[in-house]
Amino acid sequence: MNKSISILHVSSAKTWRGGEQQIAHLVKGLSELDMNLAQHVFCTSDSEMEAYCETASISYTSALKQASLSISYIKQLIKAFKSVQPSIIHVHDSHAHSMLVVAHRLINSKIPIVLHRRVDFEIGKSVLSLKKYNYNYIKQIISVSDAIKSIIQDKVKAEVTTIYSSTDIKQAYEKGKLRKELDLDTDIKIIGTVAAFADHKDLPTFIKTADALLKDGEKYQFVIIGDGDLRVEIESMITALGIQQHFSLLGFRADVSALVKDFDVFLFTSKMEGLGSSIIMAQAIGIPVVCTNAGGIKEIVTHKETGLVAPVGDKNKLKEHVQLIIKDPSLANQLLLRAKQQAENFSYLSMAEKTLQVYKGLFL
Repeated sequence: MNKSISILHVSSAKTWRGGEQQIAHLVKGLSELDMNLAQHVFCTSDSEMEAYCETASISYTSALKQASLSISYIKQLIKAFKSVQPSIIHVHDSHAHSMLVVAHRLINSKIPIVLHRRVDFEIGKSVLSLKKYNYNYIKQIISVSDAIKSIIQDKVKAEVTTIYSSTDIKQAYEKGKLRKELDLDTDIKIIGTVAAFADHKDLPTFIKTADALLKDGEKYQFVIIGDGDLRVEIESMITALGIQQHFSLLGFRADVSALVKDFDVFLFTSKMEGLGSSIIMAQAIGIPVVCTNAGGIKEIVTHKETGLVAPVGDKNKLKEHVQLIIKDPSLANQLLLRAKQQAENFSYLSMAEKTLQVYKGLFL
């Protein structure tokens, strides 16, 4: 690519979830693929993304975000257009998308926009929502699964391209960190997940499945890594069932991969899911997966081949699948062999290379 080309990544999230991890993978991958490709991240003040950019020495600008449509954020974004002078703007979440369109229109910018879509929600039917997704300068939309592509492609003018999310597991983590931290005996099985405390992640089904498993008298510890607005509600549900001694809610952790290494089963219960990048991580690490068939998950987990899949919300089937993996090590090993081979196709460099081709396509 020409040396003058630069990318402005726009993110508005305050916390760190799968989408933010994917931005980190993308920036890293692009920098390794093309040293001449300039990148700048525009993010929210006091956010996890700002902290990451600071630690990783990534060029960034941050702005105060006071609401989903924040005037202060929009003003600073306009300043970033002028100072960074990007060739392409890559917007990574819904709130950032809304504010970017406003900023872009206010100064009559002609900079082409790439929109990343990571959730399998329907696009809103309101006039404003449809205008936002069909803004003339959105030239490409990247969906993280074909499931998302099928939902949005008939509602937008821009071309929609599927580029799967990625993983970056290079370190061979040793088992034991999580078990030592929680002081768990070796006979206790750890059933865990990595998920935000958000409605679409359906953690109540995770808890109901845990309760059903515990009723059989086996020794389990259930671990949730993540945080979010519904944490108090989830804690209350666990307490109401009287199973709090079997639960460890670890909140946001920077050492997720090392902790997941100690899981005996990765249990993922989302009712809506763009793809499920934490599943790819678990597969790459070597943890057997039990999950629902929500959204794009079925594109990365094939039942009885790379994991065990249950209908959304089906605690009984999820329970059966967990028990099957625990009681049948040979089955678990077969699933893991295929899953780890598949996970190699989801490298951050592969994702970055495909995104780079999207960028190049804007100038053909």
